[in-house]
Amino acid sequence: MVKLFFHTWLSMTGLNHRIKKDILNEVIEEENYNKMTLNDCKRIINYFQLKYSCKKRVEIKIIEEIYKKSLKMNISSIDLNDKYYPKLLKEIYDPPSVLFYRGKIDSINEKENLSIVGSRKSSHYGEEVIKGIVKYLREYNVNTISGGALGIDSLCHNYSIKNKLDTFAVLGSGLDVLYPYTNKKMFENIIHNGGAIISEFVLGTKPMRYNFPKRNRVISGISQLLLIVEASCKSGSLITMGQALEQGRDVMAVPGNIFSESSKGCNKIISEGAYVYNDITDITEILKIHKKKCIIDKDDYEKKTSSSKIFSILSDIPMHFDEIKKITEIDIRVLYSLLFEMQINDLISCINGNFYVKKYKIK
Repeated sequence: MVKLFFHTWLSMTGLNHRIKKDILNEVIEEENYNKMTLNDCKRIINYFQLKYSCKKRVEIKIIEEIYKKSLKMNISSIDLNDKYYPKLLKEIYDPPSVLFYRGKIDSINEKENLSIVGSRKSSHYGEEVIKGIVKYLREYNVNTISGGALGIDSLCHNYSIKNKLDTFAVLGSGLDVLYPYTNKKMFENIIHNGGAIISEFVLGTKPMRYNFPKRNRVISGISQLLLIVEASCKSGSLITMGQALEQGRDVMAVPGNIFSESSKGCNKIISEGAYVYNDITDITEILKIHKKKCIIDKDDYEKKTSSSKIFSILSDIPMHFDEIKKITEIDIRVLYSLLFEMQINDLISCINGNFYVKKYKIK
């Protein structure tokens, strides 16, 4: 974890991208993170601070505090030379030298990525569009990328979770300063589902306005295609679009009602040449993705059978966890996992005292 200590310092130096890249390359040539001790790391930091006359000379004590907090929060980090660093993001003009994350990021380079952004005040139309797109995408090897904000971002992440797609939220703050805080449970669900929350900012960084253009370039940079769902003419999504075009990415927009303010931005960029979203093939053709092979998984089959058994015994009358366990005879750890999953899928609700009720009936 010495790498995390070094990355924390590098992200706080205020040095430009070129110098940070030179430092990372020099560390790889001279040292090996796996062999480096914490004292070695401190010595190297002092060396670089003198060599580059850092504008922002960071005290070791401050780095140590952030480092210890990062460890407690299970935060990891990668840099430009790491095999897990998003491949497409490396290609942009000014990629973050370091990314901090909670969760798993392996699939970012294993699958194609689709970035989705849009209005923070999404409409029913916007939700239906996201719901339909993500439902179709579950048949493909693809991840979704968004910004963790309210509105379209949240819909993207939540429907991805429901449809078992890895989803990644790129934040404009430190990973300990969740913004918006009301999405805290969603961020935890993203991690639990196999995705991650990502930031180039060290712990303690507040969600200042000037951080979000930086955040947006990462959202667009990770993917080949940026999809905009609902955006006014002054929307921040259009700033992300501009960054995507500078990065050589494809931009697609969902057309909307001409009388709706939240569709004017999308309709405008379509008239200026953006791809138009009509159906899922518009996305799959650009990303060059194909449907996954249909393979019957024994574990998945058993999980569905057990979930059906649980659902069949529940009603609108609260039933305690112990009673559910007694009737279904499902292993306690498996049962907790299934109940959690069924809550995410809006099948059941948990009320005080470990009681569960059926949320709605399957049609």
